[in-house]
Order: sequence, then structure tokens, then C-alpha cells
Amino acid sequence: SVAADNRVRAALAGRSGQLRSHTTYGDTLSAYSPVPKIGWTVTAQAPASVALAGVRRLRSTVLIVAGLLGLVLLGGLLLTARMLVLRRRATRTLTEREASTRSILDAGTDAFVSVDADGAISTWSRQAEEIFGWTEADVLGRKLSETILVATRRTAFDEGLAGFLATGDESVVNQRVEVVALHREGHELPVELAIWPVRSHDEWSFSAFVRDITERKQAESELAAARDQALENSRLKSEFLANMSHEIRTPLN
Repeated sequence: SVAADNRVRAALAGRSGQLRSHTTYGDTLSAYSPVPKIGWTVTAQAPASVALAGVRRLRSTVLIVAGLLGLVLLGGLLLTARMLVLRRRATRTLTEREASTRSILDAGTDAFVSVDADGAISTWSRQAEEIFGWTEADVLGRKLSETILVATRRTAFDEGLAGFLATGDESVVNQRVEVVALHREGHELPVELAIWPVRSHDEWSFSAFVRDITERKQAESELAAARDQALENSRLKSEFLANMSHEIRTPLN
């Protein structure tokens, strides 16, 4: 009597499966399967609302979790976007400050140079280019001592920086000294060097102002020569007056 049922017909043909249909009982979900060798079939039927209740709960749970994950993801995206904006703003501010600082240093009469803990040049102002003849592109990464100091002062300078890092010895830093520097073309020139240590994020670097004192040394030399000449003139004058006095007194005697 039920041979015409699609489920029974499919099971009699040796197939197993599921079928969702609308019956007098409402929306139902059926399963069918053959029983081998005896020609029977087995079908089972349940309301779809009952059969799929667990699926619906799972789907609701998945949707809720997906919604929460979506909110978290959206919040993360918003936070990331906010951080990117703040980072971009901070980078722009830092760039503007660096440009402002660089313009101030370039406008100064003294050269500004900075080196890392190993003495390699990391900053080279425009005034440094004018004093020593090296461009910034030429010297970045080079040892400062090998770039601007005469050979006889290089070892002492490097040892002074290393000594400060190792023991805090300030024989080279935090003071103003006069040294003989070396121009790119090979000629020597006197400079005044003031170098101080800078610590940032547990790393040391060194900054320095360098002043070309060639004109001052020339003026001091000219002043010393003028003083020596004045003393010599005074001595000659004294000798002349003494001789004249002697010559005047002799005839009278």
C-alpha cells in the first residue's frame, strides 16, 4: 500500500537518503534505507522543527559568535585605524621637528656632528660640509676620528669614547678642547671641539659642535707678533736713549 511512496520506492531500489517534505503533519524530515536480503525498507519521519532543533541552536550560536567576532574585528580595525592615524601624526610631527632642528643647526656658525657608540657618523650638518669639505653622503657611517682628525689624534679620541662607555671617564667628553683637524683636501686646520654623550633607550651616542678657529688663531698669532715687536721696539728705544745719553755726557766730561 505504500510502494508508491517516494521514500519506499527509493529504498526498494537499494538507495538510502533523506527527504524533506510537507505532509498533513506539517514540515517533516524523513530518512529511508533498504533492509538487504528480505526486501523490506525502513523509513523514519519527524517534524522538521524537532529534527533540526539542534541545528537551529547551533546556527544561532554560530551567528552570535560570528556577530561577536565581527564586533571584535570591527573594534580592532577601528583601533588599528586610530593607531595608524596617531602614528602618522606623530611621524609627521617628528619629521617637522627634525627638519626644524636641522634648519637651526645648518643656520648656526658651528658645525654639528653626531656619532653612534662606535664613533660612526650619523649626522653631518651643512656647516660641517663647509669646514671639512665632506658632504653628508660621503661621511655617513664613517668613523669620525678617521674623517676629521689627524693621524696622531685618532687613537686617543677613539679610546676616549670607549673609556667613557666602559668606565664613565670624561677625558674626551663634556669639555671644550682645541685640536688639529684635517680637511678633505689634506691640509690641517685648528678647530674647537665640544662633545657630549647622549643616552636614548639604553643606547649611547655622542653629539658635538665643531668651530673653525683658523681666524682666531691667526689673530692671536698676529697679536703675539705685534706684542713681540712692541717689546723689541721698546728694547731698541731704551738702548738708543742709553747710547745717546752716553754720547752726550762724554764731550761734556
